[in-house]
Amino acid sequence: MQIILANFSMKTWTGSELFVRDLALALQARGHSIVVFSPVLGALAHDLSMRCIACVSDLSMVAEAPDVIIGNSRDETVMCLAHFPQVPAISVCHDRTAFQGMPPKFQRIHQYVAVDENCAERLVFQHGIERSRVEMIFNGVDLQRFQPRAQLPSRPSRALYFSNYANDAAPGTQAIASACHAMGVTLELAGLTANKEERFAERRLPQYDLVFAKARCAMEALAVGCAVIVLNEVSGINGMAGMVTPANMEHWRRWNFGRRLMQIPTTVESVKRAIADYDKDNALQCQAWAREHLSLECTVNAFEALAQRVVRDHRELPRIDPEIEWREFTHHFTEHFLAPTDQQTASQLGEALAVNQDLQKAVMTQEQCNAALRDQSQALERQLNEQLHSMRSRLEDAHRRFSIVQEEARNASLHSTALESSLSWRLTRPLRWFGNLLGKPWNGT
Repeated sequence: MQIILANFSMKTWTGSELFVRDLALALQARGHSIVVFSPVLGALAHDLSMRCIACVSDLSMVAEAPDVIIGNSRDETVMCLAHFPQVPAISVCHDRTAFQGMPPKFQRIHQYVAVDENCAERLVFQHGIERSRVEMIFNGVDLQRFQPRAQLPSRPSRALYFSNYANDAAPGTQAIASACHAMGVTLELAGLTANKEERFAERRLPQYDLVFAKARCAMEALAVGCAVIVLNEVSGINGMAGMVTPANMEHWRRWNFGRRLMQIPTTVESVKRAIADYDKDNALQCQAWAREHLSLECTVNAFEALAQRVVRDHRELPRIDPEIEWREFTHHFTEHFLAPTDQQTASQLGEALAVNQDLQKAVMTQEQCNAALRDQSQALERQLNEQLHSMRSRLEDAHRRFSIVQEEARNASLHSTALESSLSWRLTRPLRWFGNLLGKPWNGT
């Protein structure tokens, strides 16, 4: 299959970016042709390009339509739907609260995927997606990269706070540091906010007995064999779930070892209690379970099978009514579109409106359709640029007029000040007063 993976960013080693990286590499290894699309490309995209995976920020660079779109963020999924008419899609929700996790609503999206129960609740309870259209596919760990560590000691001596939100000034981080110090454990930080981005976690995790982490980071530490305390700190909101054990591991996995579990306030005492639950035998059992149930291979198997099913079903279903797609795009941009203040947003609007116009002319051949799309998109882009240029010209003209009025007012003020301080003005002051008293202002004649 030819597959496009879309995401809002492919710049840093974080969250959904790493998910896209792992899925792209795994699907490529299975013989699929992969393109990664994101308006924001960076070091992570460069890393993928060096492994022969195409990474683009402009969909016009993709000369052949894919068989399926796997969208990992709202706007980028819609951009792909607009650029590739009649191509089916899968929409993946990675986060309960982030705006990019909002599901786009189009008939060409055959299946919505939630990475845990928390995301599934968002789709069903907040965005009206029927439960039958939501499939749960859990995140997985690349077990080839994250190899088992040596046996844990009876007592922990080294700990790692492994989170892109950890920083020395945060209250949660300070509580962890104080608790570790009191328990005789040396603590280190790794993560983007602490300016210690970790690109090779598989090399670093085996150096620690205890890891504070959530979600993907927690699963990677479990697969290595570290004892893991599930903890979260995002924008000042901190909380913890506690130590992962054989008793809670399967349930916590359904919630992605994530924020929904963080019900205990992160304090020095609560962290000390969690550290006291350290047990090397429990950690070994958790490692065995993780390596059996949390593999990246299971995740890729599920996405590959889903993509194949979506492509097959789309071919068998009747062609979607162009009028319905036109209304879907219109609704999406009415509900979510922001004023075109930047090139990326204007490009999204231009492509979508061009597709809508084309869909109303379904009698056109595919070749004519593609040519019309390009022409309409370019025309709309020129129109937007002309409107923006006109707005700038009017603003500049208004600014010039305001400057002139401001200068005139300043000159008048100076003239008035000079007049009031003149000898003639002072000498005629009694006459002006007497004129006002009689009700006839004196004009100097």
